[in-house]
Amino acid sequence: MPPRWCKVCSCLEAALAGLQRKIERATLKAEGKVITYGLCRDLGFCDAGIRAFARAYGLDLNGEYTADEIAEKVRKAPQRATAFVREMLTLARALNYSGARDLLRLVRNAS
Repeated sequence: MPPRWCKVCSCLEAALAGLQRKIERATLKAEGKVITYGLCRDLGFCDAGIRAFARAYGLDLNGEYTADEIAEKVRKAPQRATAFVREMLTLARALNYSGARDLLRLVRNAS
């Protein structure tokens, strides 16, 4: 019979593998791509979060949006985005979006 700690080790290994996948997704480079539901999932965003953001901004889950189109919607109602700051930062980094700093400052100030 294997030692009891092996169960802990295998759980830890699985958790580390999952964390590695999440890090890889978060550092995915999507420069020049449009924002879609699929891209958001590839970046590791959960379905519920994507749907909540889309609902907050009247976005079609089957639609394709540029970073500027999303930013314009957020600028008009920054208070709706306060729950999504981390995700917006991840998306901005993946897209290499130059307007991210000002947009995130606007959202943080709206809270």
